[in-house]
Amino acid sequence: MVDRTAIWRAVHEERRRLTSDLQGISPEEWQTPSLGWGWSVHDVGAHLTDSASRPGSEGVKSGETGSVRRSV
Repeated sequence: MVDRTAIWRAVHEERRRLTSDLQGISPEEWQTPSLGWGWSVHDVGAHLTDSASRPGSEGVKSGETGSVRRSV
């Protein structure tokens, strides 16, 4: 059986680490191209934080588009 408590503990720890990493980024670094074609570091950060704020994939299920840019 899957230990959901352990999984969520790990997820929260990774989110904490991500937040810590993102806090030191300068405005210029946010505009740096990422390894994802056409995405800046800002776009990737917005994607990750937006995903963390939605249980499941509600945005995808509801057919939303462009919500990441609006939320950051």
